[in-house]
Amino acid sequence: MTTWERTWVWYEAPGAVGPTPTFPPMWETQYGPDGIDRVALNAWKEAVRGPRPARLEDEPERRCLDALVPAWRAGIESILVVPYRGYYAHRIGSHQLVVSKTTREDPELYARALTSALRNV
Repeated sequence: MTTWERTWVWYEAPGAVGPTPTFPPMWETQYGPDGIDRVALNAWKEAVRGPRPARLEDEPERRCLDALVPAWRAGIESILVVPYRGYYAHRIGSHQLVVSKTTREDPELYARALTSALRNV
């Protein structure tokens, strides 16, 4: 099983794989710093963080509140943003929804992702 696959499994059942129940398996823990493009990783981290909207109403979750509330009621407790291009949404376990940055930033795509999480319980 690859580190990426073990990480998905960890999110489905925290602590089931990996060195600790608190943190998912990490590439560097197993392989060290080799193979990690630090410039690209830091650029992605900055892009995901990005500037916060000036108004609360402009936050992605506020713009999609009508879809967010049913997803939350269906058990979604956290939303993870991954560095995928285009639309991506996948519910892992009963409490996490994984989306691409593109999906989270586009109200139509984000609402679609939140709604799809209801079907993937």
